[in-house]
Amino acid sequence: MNNLHLFFADNNLYIRSGKYNVSSLPQGVLVYEGELPKCQEPNKLVYIDNQVKVLTPIAWTNHRIKVGEITLSDSQMVNDKGDIVHKSQLQLLKEATKENAYDYLYKRISDKAGIDIVSGFSSEVLGSEHLYDSTIQDQMNLKDALMTESKSRIRCMNVMTGKKTFVDHTSEQIKELFNDFLRFKNIILYTADNEKLLLREFMDRDKTIDFILDKLQIVVE
Repeated sequence: MNNLHLFFADNNLYIRSGKYNVSSLPQGVLVYEGELPKCQEPNKLVYIDNQVKVLTPIAWTNHRIKVGEITLSDSQMVNDKGDIVHKSQLQLLKEATKENAYDYLYKRISDKAGIDIVSGFSSEVLGSEHLYDSTIQDQMNLKDALMTESKSRIRCMNVMTGKKTFVDHTSEQIKELFNDFLRFKNIILYTADNEKLLLREFMDRDKTIDFILDKLQIVVE
């Protein structure tokens, strides 16, 4: 019986070492009789082209992928440490088809516009600049106040003092405030529509994702 080093035939990975009778070994096992290279992790040894090799972490993971021991999804990759990690959204975007990339970026523009609309707006209906909330509920409350055609208390923040409280607004001030909100909203929607047109133009001209993100100031990580 000889001191042998055994490897799986289907993936070339190390099994174990010991004294074996070659004729008694099962099928599907490769035998190496030479000296193994020094390795703190013997399970990272592979037997390829009649040689035993110690693979780097990244080469080890790639080998396991190659022989079918590991299957990566479209959203996974091997990093420089040999770990399997999820790809960044930016990398997925760069690998996407043109139409899928367009749909994703189109939605990002729409989503940003929606967030901007509910992020608050400013008005000087009280004689100086005040900030008003513009969540969906705030928009409904403003419409209700407009329809009553009477004085209403509306919460806002004085930009100069930083104080946020409910302040009486006349019906005329409420009408002007509502118009200020509509102008604020329309500017956002107009900007988003222009960005969508530019997005389509850039896509048709086969501009790179990096170019498009820079020109439209879209952040994707």
